Amino acid sequence: MKLSDIPDLEQTAIKHLLEAEGVPEELSAQLGRVIAIVRSESRVGVYVDFILESDAIPLSGEADFEIEGLSATGADGFGVEFILFVRGGFLSFLEVYTVLAELPGYASLTLTSSVEVRVRC
Repeated sequence: MKLSDIPDLEQTAIKHLLEAEGVPEELSAQLGRVIAIVRSESRVGVYVDFILESDAIPLSGEADFEIEGLSATGADGFGVEFILFVRGGFLSFLEVYTVLAELPGYASLTLTSSVEVRVRC
């Protein structure tokens, strides 16, 4: 599966998280080195694992951290949260989750632009 095959909401969330203040620009370059993804879904969440080209360059220090703080909500105020994980200096995976009993349909959700995206070590 290619990155372009995942739902538009997930693609937009990844780009938004990577453009947040304090996020190393090198991660955006790594996104361009994704050759495949593995997407798995449960009742309450989604994981999008990134497979990068072997010549992708890691962040210095092989850092482990998360980029979080972005959500998408529906008219009822409920929705999903997005966390982008960096492991060993590489983009590792995107987690999409909800606190609801079931993941809501993406068509009913809108990204919440007023949220401050943050890097958590």
